[in-house]
Amino acid sequence: MISRADLAPHELKRLTTQGILVRVLPGRYVFADSYPVGNSFDALRHRQLTHISATRLTMSHRSVMSHASAAALHDLVVPGSDVRVHITEAHGNSRGKVGVVRHRNALPPEHVTTRNGVHVTTLERTVVDCARTLNPVDALIIADSASANGMDRAKALGIMNSLADRRGTRKAQWVLQHASNGSESPGETRTRALAIAAGLPSLRTQQKIRTDRGTFYADLACEEHRFILEYDGRDKYTSPEDLFAEKLREDAIRSTGWAVMRVTARDFRDAPAFVGKIREFARNCGARTLGKITPDVIAAFTHRAR
Repeated sequence: MISRADLAPHELKRLTTQGILVRVLPGRYVFADSYPVGNSFDALRHRQLTHISATRLTMSHRSVMSHASAAALHDLVVPGSDVRVHITEAHGNSRGKVGVVRHRNALPPEHVTTRNGVHVTTLERTVVDCARTLNPVDALIIADSASANGMDRAKALGIMNSLADRRGTRKAQWVLQHASNGSESPGETRTRALAIAAGLPSLRTQQKIRTDRGTFYADLACEEHRFILEYDGRDKYTSPEDLFAEKLREDAIRSTGWAVMRVTARDFRDAPAFVGKIREFARNCGARTLGKITPDVIAAFTHRAR
């Protein structure tokens, strides 16, 4: 991390103009080759952690990293390209620095822990904060990741119910109700979120299916009506051999009586149309009675879905 005080003003201007340095916060810079570009989750995480590192240098000892910044410090998957750093403080100047979001709240001691030497909200409090403030799909991705990292759902619900500020409670309840430790990628979580929002019957993650070619695990499965939703990410098949192996796997699954529907990120670009498509698929598989559609979850989908 390079401080403005480390270089003469003309040298700092030259290096930033030439793209050798990148400003991450006022007065804080890093070398461009250590600040990855692109929309991969690894690149996004690296940028988020870089901004967190720059902010912690000037944090008060009373400040606590929270919300999406705490999620990143807990090694959770944090979707989106927002690199602003979130800090919760009981008191202080209400004006935040550029790139820093300050939340005014008195955190109970039991809601605070440390990660890498930084005061940060606990895993459960972090999920609750994200679930109350983010759109429900991004919040569910974080909650799924937290579930896989040992989140105590009952403790998270207890934290949510203890908060005096009830804003976002309904959304947080939906997120905590549907969080699962069986999702292996954000794409799988987004698929499940749309399936839930479409009113499909209960879907099980990582459903074990035994076939004559061996045992496979399906992303999402409705055991009652014998149908499967499989998310295909961009990096899932890296060679013709991978594609052929996946075809044999799907043929083996279908031979046991399961219907399979493939889902890709392109389906998320028109979520309402896709909801109609998966409802029709479920009905064709025998699910005659479907639940109500959840419009606010469907509306949360954006073109940045991966």
